[in-house]
Amino acid sequence: MLLIDPVSSGSFLAAAFAESGAETVHAYGTEFADRAAADPHPRSLVLSETGDYAELEHLGVTEVVAASEFGVTRASEIADHLGMAHHGSYKREARRSKPAMQRALEEAGVPSLRTHEVSSVAEAADVVSRMNAPHRPHIVKPRESAGGDGCSLVTQSEKIVPTVESLLGQSNLMGQPNTSVLIQDYAEGPQYIVNTVSSFGQHYLSEIYYEHIDERSGSPVLRHITSLSYLDEDAQAIVDYTFSCLDALEILHGAAHSEVRLTPDGPRLVEVNSRVMGPRLDPDPYMLAFGYTHQHLVVEQVLSPTNFTTRMSRPYQPQATLCKVFLRSPNEGVLAGSPGLETLRRLPGFHSVVCLPTIGRPLQDIRLTTAKTGVAYFVHEDASLIASSVRAIHDLEDAGEFFRVQPCAT
Repeated sequence: MLLIDPVSSGSFLAAAFAESGAETVHAYGTEFADRAAADPHPRSLVLSETGDYAELEHLGVTEVVAASEFGVTRASEIADHLGMAHHGSYKREARRSKPAMQRALEEAGVPSLRTHEVSSVAEAADVVSRMNAPHRPHIVKPRESAGGDGCSLVTQSEKIVPTVESLLGQSNLMGQPNTSVLIQDYAEGPQYIVNTVSSFGQHYLSEIYYEHIDERSGSPVLRHITSLSYLDEDAQAIVDYTFSCLDALEILHGAAHSEVRLTPDGPRLVEVNSRVMGPRLDPDPYMLAFGYTHQHLVVEQVLSPTNFTTRMSRPYQPQATLCKVFLRSPNEGVLAGSPGLETLRRLPGFHSVVCLPTIGRPLQDIRLTTAKTGVAYFVHEDASLIASSVRAIHDLEDAGEFFRVQPCAT
């Protein structure tokens, strides 16, 4: 088993394979050489800078898995080189390039959102000049955006070019300069997450969540996600639409994490990521709610295909509702205390809290979805009980009473 770039949530995928006792190799791109050096796994390596994958032929691997967003394209290239089943090669670019992704949907007759990629202010100005509906809201974000990094909702067309200019050349969440920026039609309506695992082009619904998103200073901020306990008419339409998107992008084997808006005109894809959900996949709350995790389903699909085929015939029936809360502070500064934890741990449905920030250190990424200010999990059969508990947490956060923060020293 060859896991490509097992960083971010890919570390949880690597742990799931390790639990199964499978023999794996952790392969990293050169940009993750330091992660490879620190990886305690006995078989880890750094891939050649030249893209020569001949070095992998003697490893005896039978499957290639993209273990993070960074490894999506590399995994496809390596699988082709080794002659192994993977996603379709023809749509490889569309699985990473958001404009190409939307074009692939359009070519397949799947409703899509217009998305433009620009690498200069002049290109952005040209896009704005050609807009059919210049006063329609747009999302502007770096091409390699993640966790909401650099993402802005722009409601006035004259602000699109300045927003693009502010992003170009800036360092993104991956520590790389933004060489291009996306301008995408804004889709009005609630947003959902659809997690899937595919086998030979057949798709299995792992989880579907509603995303609670607030706007802070013109940027969308994800507060929490809540799993749906059953598929009503709208949810089924979202799932069916997502499966059509996966088909259009030739996603055939493995995990996918899709974000979809339910607009007045029907579902519209924001993006598909051909890997497990991130940024964290702590297994215990998912096991309690679903009886599996996204990463463990990938392990089953790869190592026990017969069991996975049997699973695909079962309906979507979670055992409980899961809510994942991305803890937030409205203020930047040095963390002096976390008094809200006492309340959090006593709320009905509370399961666990992870990734808490360190007392005495500046808070990081207070508006991004990187889990650096903590993640709280709630699991319960009663979704309304969880909703009440989560509202109590957000009230504490918004009042500045969950985290006690002091200004950073000048």
